[in-house]
Formats: sequence, C-alpha cells, structure tokens
Amino acid sequence: MPLILPTDWRGRVRRGAGLSPDHAALSQRVLARAVELAQAGPVVAESEPGGRRLGFARTLADRVRHALVAHALSADPKHLQLLESDLRVALDLPDWADDHLLDMAELATALALALDGAGPFVSRDLADEVADALCRRFLIRAIASVQGGSRWSRQAGNWAFVCGGAMIMVAAVVGSHQARAGLAQTATRAAQAALGPSLAAIGPDGEWPEGVVYRDLAAAYGWLAMQAAQNVPALQISPDTFRPLLRGAGLRAALTGPSGLIADFGDDLPQAPLPVLGPPHRHLPDGAFDPLHLLWGCQMEGDDAPPPPVFLGRYHAVLRQGDDFLALRIGDCAAHDHAHADLGAPVWDHGRQRLLTDPGRGDYAAPGYFDPTRRLALPGVCETDHGTLTLPDFPQAAQMSAEAGMQGDALVLTMRAAGQLLWQRRLWFAAPGHLRIADRSLRGITGPARWQAVVPQGVTVLADLPKGTVAEHGRWASAKGGGTRLGFEVTADALTAGVQVGLRVGSVQAVDTNHHP
Repeated sequence: MPLILPTDWRGRVRRGAGLSPDHAALSQRVLARAVELAQAGPVVAESEPGGRRLGFARTLADRVRHALVAHALSADPKHLQLLESDLRVALDLPDWADDHLLDMAELATALALALDGAGPFVSRDLADEVADALCRRFLIRAIASVQGGSRWSRQAGNWAFVCGGAMIMVAAVVGSHQARAGLAQTATRAAQAALGPSLAAIGPDGEWPEGVVYRDLAAAYGWLAMQAAQNVPALQISPDTFRPLLRGAGLRAALTGPSGLIADFGDDLPQAPLPVLGPPHRHLPDGAFDPLHLLWGCQMEGDDAPPPPVFLGRYHAVLRQGDDFLALRIGDCAAHDHAHADLGAPVWDHGRQRLLTDPGRGDYAAPGYFDPTRRLALPGVCETDHGTLTLPDFPQAAQMSAEAGMQGDALVLTMRAAGQLLWQRRLWFAAPGHLRIADRSLRGITGPARWQAVVPQGVTVLADLPKGTVAEHGRWASAKGGGTRLGFEVTADALTAGVQVGLRVGSVQAVDTNHHP
C-alpha cells in the first residue's frame, strides 16, 4: 500500500490520460521523455555554486516523476529499474547541502517518492540504506532546524510547506520501521509547529503573500503531505491541515488578467505552471508538462467561477472593468522573503495586452537578497526600479504597509509608515483603455518625489502628465524581459496639492490634470 501517493494512484494516472486529447498527448510526452531518461543513464550530480544541491534535487525529482508515471501508463519495469541507480547516486553524495535545508527537503521528497512508488523494484538492502540516510541526513537536521527557531519555521513562506511537507512525507515512509517510529513522530510534530505561521497567513480563496507561483509550489508539497497523512494515521496529523492551502482557484483567477498573464509582484512569475488541484480537466493548458498532472487533476473549489470585478484580499487588490484589469500589492512591504518595494506599483492589462508590468524577479544570488534588513534596497528590488511613487524622506522599507478600498469607481491605495499616513493613490478607468492615477502626499516632504511607470518591451503608452513636468524615459531589463521606465519629478508642493496622470496607448504630451475625481 502506498504511504505518500494515493492508494489507487496508478489507476488515477491511467484515467487521467484518457480525460481529453490534451491529456493523451501529455501522457505520450511523458512516455517519450521517460525513455530518453532511461537511455541517458543514471542522474549526474554536477557541482553547484555555494555548495547547493537544489539543481540536483530538482533533476532527480523530475526523473522520479517521469519514471513513476511512465510505469503506471505502460507497466514497463524498465522505467522503475533505472531509479535504483539514481538512488545510489544520491547516497554516494558526500553531503546533501547541509547548510541549505530547502535543498535537502526537495532531495528527500524525491527519494521518498521513489521508495513509495517503486518499492517492488528496489532491493530491500537499498531501501533500508535510503531510509537510514533520510533519517540521518534530513529528518534529524530538519527537526533541529525547527527546534532551533530557524526563520523558515517562524514566518510565512513556501519554505514551511516544502520543508514541513517533506518532513511529513519522509516520516510516513520511514516510520513503519519500529526503530524509526519515534523519530518519525517527532518530525511530524516539529513539522506541524513550523507550518503554523504559514497556515495562518493563507487568506480567503487560498490567497498567498508570495503570489501564485509560490502558492502552487507550496500546494504541491501540501497535497502530497495530505495524502501521506491520510495513508498513515500513525502520523497523527489531520489531512484537513492542508485544505486552506489547496483552496486556491480564487487567487489565480483574481490575479490573472485578460492578457493571460498573472499580476506577478515581487519574485512571482507572469506565467505559472498548472496548479496542483486544477484547473478542471477540460482546461489543461498548452505546455503543461509535469507528469503528475495526470495524477492530480481534481477541480479546485470555485474553479469555474468568473473572477469578481473587485478583489480586496490581504495581499492583493484588483479592479476589473470591461477589458481593463488593474492589480496592486497591499499589506506589509517586507511581508515575506520574495517581496519587493513595489507597493503602489500597478499591473495593468487592456484586452490581450499588458500595458504596465512588474520588472520581474531579482537576483537571488545577490549578497543580502534574503536578508530582510537589506533586500528592499537592492537593485531590481528597490522602489526606484518599480512603477510607483518614491518619496525622498520615506523610501519603502520594512515598517511600511499599504491598504486598499473602493471609493466609487476608484481603487484607492493608502500608504503608511509605522502607522502614520504617507501618501494616497487613486486609480480608475476614465474610459476603456484609459487609466487615471491621482497621487497626493498626506505628510510633508522636504524635496521632490519621483513618479514612475514600468512599460513592457514593444508597448508604447501615452502619458497625460501634470503641466510643467517633463517625461523621462529609461530602459529596464531583467531575466523576465525589458521595456521602458516612464518617469518625472514631482515637487513637494505639487504632490501636497495632488497630481494626476492619464495613461493610454500612444505617445507623450503634457496637459494640466491636477484634480481628483
């Protein structure tokens, strides 16, 4: 009986392959890729910067998923037989990136899934070696990390679900052996404690502070951990623990514009992979290539519901009007390890075109990137690289936050620093494809502020600027692409009185629009 995977997982994979022509095509791609992997020989552990093992862990996970699903589809034993050599490669590694628990967690999950799905094709001696290594090299270190108060176990983030979920899955696999049962129970209790802050951070409709892509990564581990909890009651963890995380159709729908792109604030991505529990089978998108999509094709709660015209969550605010879509990030500026100083920076679609965008992920390898006291000042993360308003005396920092609400047809964002009002931004659609943005300082500033918008490459936006201002254009580029930064300076007096900008497709001209709706 499986310990992590659903009890009828092979049958579910075969049924999944017959759900639609797209699913049938996916199953054929999985089989073809599995044959390629088998012919390529065992997985190779290449050197990674900083002593990491994340690349190896994800390569191994991809091979395990392809092998398991290909065997379920074909019953050909060669797909599982190759995993024995992969397991030995992992065992022979001198370390599993001992200073990087995330790498260890993803590697441990891949090994646990291999043991769970390929059990009859793995020798008893090798299975015992792997189980022993999972205890020594991962569970004991993960328990110590939680008990030592590591940051991932105290604050909301996808790490809690990746690492905590891995602890639960590994505990399910190794805990059936009496000598390991006590360690497995200790690991499960530690995982539950570490999951607490992240479970509390989940908002309505599965809303997640890190955005859609990281929510889906977390949900993948949560879904598998939930299956393990159902299969192994001795773990003493309720499968319902993970259900708030798996209620995420509303978040994806709310943050996806008519362009088909996601409002990807911070380190999120504009195009996300297929979510763990949906969309419905008939909506399988082109390019879906995770073999487990044939296993976890369940419809999410509310998956068929159209996105609401207004979405005001804990972390995001969205306004839709006809073919126009507008999204903002709200909440604490430094709410998580992937947050940018982008409060007030709109993402705007009109029809199939994205007109205002987020510049994309920062450089994860930059010194201090995951240090909350340094990250918001780094290039690519700081507010001057985003399409927002920069006040000279109050740069966006950890103590800042934003809240949003509707006033008539306008979405209104209010910025605060340590609870004190700073500035307010009103956004509304004056006509289809015509966005108005009105800004007003709520606190005295000593010098000019900087107004900026980020326009994707290949898009030209007409800007109706306040009279007397001069538009400045600069290029921007990131791993996601590039485009133009449109900006200008605003005097302290003008911002106190209020300034307004209109944005449309076209060229630049200056008009007097210093009024509010």
